[in-house]
Amino acid sequence: MKWMICTLSLLSCLAAQAGGIYRWTDEAGRVHFGERPPPAGGGEAVKLRQGKPSAMPAQSASNPLERQRKALKAFERDREYRRERAREKAAERRQAEQNCRVLRQEWRWLDHGGPIYLKNPDGSRRYLDEGERQRRKTALRKRLDTCD
Repeated sequence: MKWMICTLSLLSCLAAQAGGIYRWTDEAGRVHFGERPPPAGGGEAVKLRQGKPSAMPAQSASNPLERQRKALKAFERDREYRRERAREKAAERRQAEQNCRVLRQEWRWLDHGGPIYLKNPDGSRRYLDEGERQRRKTALRKRLDTCD
């Protein structure tokens, strides 16, 4: 019976040591937390305050280690959400820049001094008169104003 108690107490000490939380700062100055030290090294172990031992430490919400792990997972989810939003915004910016390039190219086409034509479905050409050219340029100018 004594050896069983000794074994259990030894295992509980090892489990407490294995479940460490590490803190480190990356090159951009952001602070990170994790259950393993950073690959480059340099992370510092965060000491957790221990409260009263509970009957079910892994499932108890009052366990500081469990609370910290839940907070860590919440921070990681939040960080991933922010990264995803940043990727989406970058994609939107790239699409807007592409649209503006197309609009500027169309403006240069309409601003060309010579005759301007559109191709009909049958392959024939339809030349724009000066009135239609100006109407297209006016509509295009409104869309280009959002680019600048």
